[in-house]
Amino acid sequence: MKKKSVGMMVVILSLLISMLAACASNNNTPENTAGGKETPSPSAVESKTPAAGKTTVNFWHSMSGNNGEYIDKMIKAYNASQDKVEVIGTFQGNYQETLTKLQQAVPAKTAPDISMLERAFVPLLAEAEVLADLNPLLASTGMSEDDFLPGLLGNVKFNGQLNALPFNRSTPLLHINKTMLDEKGLKIPTTWEELETVANALVIKENGEYKRYGYTMPYASWYPIAMIVQQKGAFFNEEGTGMGFDQEGVAAFEFLKKMQSTGALYYPRGRIPAIL
Repeated sequence: MKKKSVGMMVVILSLLISMLAACASNNNTPENTAGGKETPSPSAVESKTPAAGKTTVNFWHSMSGNNGEYIDKMIKAYNASQDKVEVIGTFQGNYQETLTKLQQAVPAKTAPDISMLERAFVPLLAEAEVLADLNPLLASTGMSEDDFLPGLLGNVKFNGQLNALPFNRSTPLLHINKTMLDEKGLKIPTTWEELETVANALVIKENGEYKRYGYTMPYASWYPIAMIVQQKGAFFNEEGTGMGFDQEGVAAFEFLKKMQSTGALYYPRGRIPAIL
């Protein structure tokens, strides 16, 4: 089981997102290894000098803290599993900061071989034609797109090319205050309708001011996208030329706006969307 797990890890790490028009270079000179010039995270892989004769692969990522430690363990396990390639992982800040550095590094020809990207940024770089097509690499390993969940590949294929592979995907979780639910005799909601009922029942409003909201969540595009997909809609059409939804989007945003209007839904300050 350990051998199988390490093998899959190697493929996923090696094929995450290529940032070169012609994949991983064998050139180990400093001017072609921009990742080594950046300040690493506290948990970054300690060795920055690969053994002689090894191919260097610079990997930029946005994981710090515990997630950064997991990334480093994966890199160390891969490096120890073979003697031909040395992966150098470097923390580059959050997703937006990493994108900014990539946009500067690509024209300067100091981009890393592989980089982690937030999925919304992949089309930007794919359109600029700075991402490699990973289909040949998949074929060379005996893998195919069938080895991945279809829903995770929707943001990484453009113009017939596979420009990225899913590596880490955020999954929203609904945290419940069971004490509050029990006080009201409420059950954990499992549908939009149940969520509306439960959240509104938890609202406390006094003298025109909300003392307690029903529930809260950050505002990010993938929340309403998920609501659109739940209704069998799609954010983009199959051709990738426009939106793939109509009334599904209307229903999602009307639901969110209605929830906000009653105090059932609260977006943290600084993250308030335009649907207010």
